[in-house]
Amino acid sequence: VMTLVIARVLFNVPVVGSTIELLLLTLPFLFGTLGIGLAISVVARNQAQALQMTMFTLLPSILLSGFLYAREGMPLIFQWLSLAIPMTYYLQILRGVILKGVGIEVLWPQTLAMCVFALLAIGVSVSRFRKTIE
Repeated sequence: VMTLVIARVLFNVPVVGSTIELLLLTLPFLFGTLGIGLAISVVARNQAQALQMTMFTLLPSILLSGFLYAREGMPLIFQWLSLAIPMTYYLQILRGVILKGVGIEVLWPQTLAMCVFALLAIGVSVSRFRKTIE
């Protein structure tokens, strides 16, 4: 929300679509990234290892999602790898709602992909955590 306010006030970037819809479509992304964080915390044996794993997941997310470089200009193998990154879908949602004003009727494939990823990430983390406790 703070980023949207700053974009509007400082850079005069209007949100063409629904802000409420954008916030609702943000939830699957947050749960997916939370699942990644839980998986890292379950697998890591110490803080240094957790930091290294975080960098191992964060850098590819930024580089392959289309945030810095257009996915269409990447080699095909990296385009396929980027489909396993939730940020790829979230950036499409952000661009769709903020710049184009489209809603869930257009963005449902990206939303579905993020929901599936979130369920898998949290499910794997919880099952792995149960095994750790036993």
